[in-house]
Amino acid sequence: FAIGGGRPDFVADMPRPFHVPASETIDYQYFWVPNDFAADRYIQEVEVLPGERRVVHHMQVFLVEKKLRPKDVSQPLSGAWMMITLNGVGGAQARRIASYTPGDQLSARRFASDAAMLFPAGYDVVFEVHYTPIDEPADDRSSVGFVWRTDPTPPRKVIADQLFIRPRNFEIGPHEPQVRSEFEPYFKQSVVLLDIRPHMHLRGGDARVAAVFPDGREQTLVTVPAFDFNWQRRYLFREPVRLPAGSSLRFIAHWDNTRLNPNNPEPGGRVFFGEASEDEMSNLGVTYYVDEEAEAVARRKVASPVAK
Repeated sequence: FAIGGGRPDFVADMPRPFHVPASETIDYQYFWVPNDFAADRYIQEVEVLPGERRVVHHMQVFLVEKKLRPKDVSQPLSGAWMMITLNGVGGAQARRIASYTPGDQLSARRFASDAAMLFPAGYDVVFEVHYTPIDEPADDRSSVGFVWRTDPTPPRKVIADQLFIRPRNFEIGPHEPQVRSEFEPYFKQSVVLLDIRPHMHLRGGDARVAAVFPDGREQTLVTVPAFDFNWQRRYLFREPVRLPAGSSLRFIAHWDNTRLNPNNPEPGGRVFFGEASEDEMSNLGVTYYVDEEAEAVARRKVASPVAK
């Protein structure tokens, strides 16, 4: 581990090694690690550590309410129910806290002294892992490490790491060069953005993310003119981006299903949403915190009597 001087305060390991065969399509695997913290804790540093980097395509780590814990968590889980629980309809019951992607410089994260992530009491740790075979068998047992905030007072900034997912009702036709994907997640509260990461699969062509303010103004935050599936970075803002309540993030991307896309495995195929790299998706990861000062000002304005 790079955090905590190599010695995190707490480490959660996958329950047992997972065997990755030499050549076989593997559904996303979910590893549930029960935890029984009786009180809330704040995370000052967090790091995802792959056990066998050669087969871990990418990985996310969530905190999930233990009331959702399956009866048997000794074996890996898979299926749409888990993905929806963590990323979709039940996303409010799951908190994404860390991720690992090749090329991403933030697999180990340290927050400023006035900022931290919340690890609520009564939440378990869940790994979501996408494995890619490498023509020889391998075993992986990944881990996540935590360093706790030592200051007993809650931090001024509570960090959230959220994944926004585009609706899945799309189709990419054979040999189509510029298939547009667009969606626009909305913030009900005032927030401060720290970093952002567009995510697509092998047919990803380009991406652009813009902040849309309540008055209609638009500010480009990141452009990726030549998306590279093998090098998916999280982009840190030089200065945090403040968005007032009612703002949104407009994510516009294009998929390239032609032979001119060097990553395209089958230009003649039809492509739909799916977990495998040969399928497609269009997601947006964002790290932010609620701007409590702006929220307090807004509450005071609402509470102030209107002069007659």
